[in-house]
Amino acid sequence: MVSLIVFGLAVALLMAHLLDGRVPRSYVAAAFIMSSVVAAGDLREYVGQVCVTDAADGGDTRTVCTAQYDVKVEALAALVASIGFAMLVLFFEFVERLSRAALGGWDT
Repeated sequence: MVSLIVFGLAVALLMAHLLDGRVPRSYVAAAFIMSSVVAAGDLREYVGQVCVTDAADGGDTRTVCTAQYDVKVEALAALVASIGFAMLVLFFEFVERLSRAALGGWDT
């Protein structure tokens, strides 16, 4: 759920950049990169554990427990979308810099 909220905020920042050029494109790229980091951290959800008890020859018992996790689909979707949008924003930055270089200088 957190990953979708952060992704939504990054999309809102992108819309603010597209509507009003005062928001720098680097902020938008950083927001999508941060959104992908949050989604990657939110990818697994604990669903329980499975324990196996093993009886040794000497009468000692040993229990080994393994935690089980499930993949959150919404976090996976937010991760893929965040990476895609970050690449799109970086592509726009690259194309804009190439066009500025063709028209008279890299830093203009």
